[in-house]
Amino acid sequence: MQIAEDVKLFEQQSHTAGVLRMEIELEEKGTMIFTGDTVYTKSSYENLLPPGGDLNTSTKAFRTNIDRIRKEQKEKNATVIFGHDPDQMKEWSGKGWIH
Repeated sequence: MQIAEDVKLFEQQSHTAGVLRMEIELEEKGTMIFTGDTVYTKSSYENLLPPGGDLNTSTKAFRTNIDRIRKEQKEKNATVIFGHDPDQMKEWSGKGWIH
């Protein structure tokens, strides 16, 4: 669903119905993908580790989400922001983007 010219929401197959990821286009930063609860951390993304064991509807659904995000990331040279990654949060807060 496109909710503004440069903002799109995507429903994800995840541990709770209605989990969304968001994609935005920024002039200075380019495409940014916010995973929300779809993918908690960079480690989960890189190593295909679903959060919380059986929290997801299935491991297949989790991997389908990851595949879609990776495809978008590659096609758009996007930055991926994970929903619960403390290391990434520290990194971005140092850049003045997260307060």
